[in-house]
Amino acid sequence: MKDRITKRSVDALEKGEFISDTEIKGFIARRLPSGKVTFGFQYSKGGRRPWLALGLHGSVTVEEARKEAKKYAGLVAQDRDPAAEQQVEAARSTNTVDHVLDQWLEKYARDPDHGNLRSADEIESMFDRYVRPKIGSVVIYDLTLTQVVGMLDAVKDSVKEQTKGKKTGGTMANRVRSHFKTALEWWRDGDEKFVTNPIPSKRRGAKEKKRERVLDVEEFRDFWRATFKLEGVQGYFWRTLFLSACRRSEVSDMHLSEFDRGQENWTIPAARYKIKLDHVIPLTPALKPHLPARGNRGDYLFSTTGGEVPLSGFSKFKPRLIKKINELRKSEGRGPIANFTPHDLRRTANTFMIPAGVSAEVADRLLGHVQPGMRGVYNKWAYRDEKADAIEKLAAYVEQLVQPTPPNVVQFPGSGQAQPGAESARQCQPLKCARSLRPKHQERRVGSEPTGLS
Repeated sequence: MKDRITKRSVDALEKGEFISDTEIKGFIARRLPSGKVTFGFQYSKGGRRPWLALGLHGSVTVEEARKEAKKYAGLVAQDRDPAAEQQVEAARSTNTVDHVLDQWLEKYARDPDHGNLRSADEIESMFDRYVRPKIGSVVIYDLTLTQVVGMLDAVKDSVKEQTKGKKTGGTMANRVRSHFKTALEWWRDGDEKFVTNPIPSKRRGAKEKKRERVLDVEEFRDFWRATFKLEGVQGYFWRTLFLSACRRSEVSDMHLSEFDRGQENWTIPAARYKIKLDHVIPLTPALKPHLPARGNRGDYLFSTTGGEVPLSGFSKFKPRLIKKINELRKSEGRGPIANFTPHDLRRTANTFMIPAGVSAEVADRLLGHVQPGMRGVYNKWAYRDEKADAIEKLAAYVEQLVQPTPPNVVQFPGSGQAQPGAESARQCQPLKCARSLRPKHQERRVGSEPTGLS
């Protein structure tokens, strides 16, 4: 019925009845089946009849509801669409930086059909540490260049503080900028309302230099010797990392389900390999003895929890390796080793393959590099045997470095024994047993410490 909406008329309503106000067109009071009275404003727009809720009687008074209805009636008189505007505002409040980052991580970074980034966890950690605390609550449409620049400068300040000035934080700021830019560009492709570009055109940190660090022979000997002095699976990890020429997480997350039935090949699945293709590492006689024993609670080989979860905490156990190396060097009157990263070992392995007699093409295949041009399109050979030979040759070269032939003796290929009369040896026999890579006093008895393949 039509009447002026007042407290008396509202109180007189029966369940299911409503009143259309005679003063403000579209202002309605309705008693619900529950007995409560709700106020609303309804209008016509483009063939639609939007309803705007004004609240329940008791939560708002009749006069408060009337005042709100009058405001909406004025907007409609101006040919505006208050319901649509409310939806836009709701979207604005939902589409914060936090929301955009959550959506990008879920629907791109971790989506197997899209980005499926191996580094998704690392990127999320960057966002959690540096982006969200500073600008996470900002509505994406209101995000400004000044806010982003301030966030990136705060990254540098944070890294400086954490490292007590040893690092400038420029590299981390550049990485945060790059990943944040990717997330915003992904969001812009699906949101026509987001048209701004709040990312600085130049990186906020110093220009990054490509790493070229390769361990020299003396450093490598120290590294190899030190791995046998580490506890648990750590030494096995470092040696496998080098001989397989893999990346850190590829080795640390090694799982028995990735081995074939004959345990002759380890296939790193595409989901956790950088180039998004399965990558096969032959488990050669030289590599197998450097795999740890299988745990009693799970199938992750490199684990401190009996195989339940893969190895982690690299920021803690890499310093243990460096400590062991420097103890060796100090005992021999030498200074500390220069810093190196796990990836520098991969570069060192690649470098050592050349004097070990491995072709550059096969070395690239073992390292899993994308093949350029037509070679990558048409050459589909698996290179399994060639990669196995490369690992054996690399292991033999390591043996030569760790236990060098005397300067007046040369090892002739296929001879099976040392021959006198040469200054140095460029080649040596592939290892019959990788235990010869272990310092003599640290050889383990067969069967006393089974590998993960037993």
